[in-house]
Amino acid sequence: MLIEQWIGVYLAIVSFYSAYILLPVVLHSKTLSSSLFALSVLSIFTSSILVIFSLEGREWANLSAIIFCLCALFALVRDSKPVFARFPAYFSLMPLISFLFYPVIMNTKVIENLVIATYQGGAITVGLLIIVIHQIKYRNHLLLLSGAILFLSSYILFWFFKDYSSISIFILGVAIILISQGLVSKNNKTLNLEDERRTP
Repeated sequence: MLIEQWIGVYLAIVSFYSAYILLPVVLHSKTLSSSLFALSVLSIFTSSILVIFSLEGREWANLSAIIFCLCALFALVRDSKPVFARFPAYFSLMPLISFLFYPVIMNTKVIENLVIATYQGGAITVGLLIIVIHQIKYRNHLLLLSGAILFLSSYILFWFFKDYSSISIFILGVAIILISQGLVSKNNKTLNLEDERRTP
């Protein structure tokens, strides 16, 4: 097997595990943000399978992972606001528009890489800001914060230090697991708080 295929195997295992532990969160919370995060992880799993079997379409799967992650972050921002200050839920799905113009740039590698790098950088920046603010306020987002920092490290290594691209993928896998575990932990704490409030 090629190194690229071994990387695909690694990410397939990581993303499958993350999707598995996120499934109860999606079923219990039923929030748009958790569903979109799960779709992002499933897109990574799909991309990994395509890489392992040397099939076409992984560019679309990678794009889907980033776009679903962006949508999830927008939904998370919406959920964190008071009910009266929330923007309409469909605004969270605005990044999906990118699917319409992606075919125009996908055959131009330089522009495609620039767009993907911009989307990834934007998602990491927004995610890091949200998690830092929540950590300062609630002090219970260490797993999410650690995952976001590892995402940033992986991003920098992949795009700016090509010799360390394999290491960046390993870091990415750890980051995905930490973020998933963090979402599970956050959901469990929310459920515990709701149970305490219901208890007379």
